[in-house]
Amino acid sequence: MIPPEVHIRAAVSEDAAALTSLIYRSKQSNGYDDVFMALCVDVLRITPEILTRRHTFLAETNNQILGCVMLDPKDTNTAEICAFFVDPEHKRRGIGQLLWKEVLNHARDLGFTQLVLDADPEAVPFYYRLGFETLHDTPSEAIPNRVIPHMARSI
Repeated sequence: MIPPEVHIRAAVSEDAAALTSLIYRSKQSNGYDDVFMALCVDVLRITPEILTRRHTFLAETNNQILGCVMLDPKDTNTAEICAFFVDPEHKRRGIGQLLWKEVLNHARDLGFTQLVLDADPEAVPFYYRLGFETLHDTPSEAIPNRVIPHMARSI
């Protein structure tokens, strides 16, 4: 259940360090070891510049970021969900659903007709529940010789 004091807001450049920390903790909570995570550090790092290029929304309560989602336009019809993370201590409380509704409505408002993403294998069931389908495997940005599901959904 979503705590009533949780609200969604757009990220600002000052959120970059806190988002990087949240994303790293969330990714590691999927059971990845320190060696794996060390390979992901650069890919998971959020900078103020990234936040100016992407539409980023945060779930927050009492100035604590509970989760985030980023939308990156690819062309006039397609946008990529390039980060979708919930703090491990707040998973399974509806935060992901709240962020999903926000980013889906935002994508519709911007006129996109398709969303795509490269999914962590641990998150695939969540994305299936949101209506995504696996199109094919794609090489991981961070891990040599690893492939991850590339997924899409119409909106």
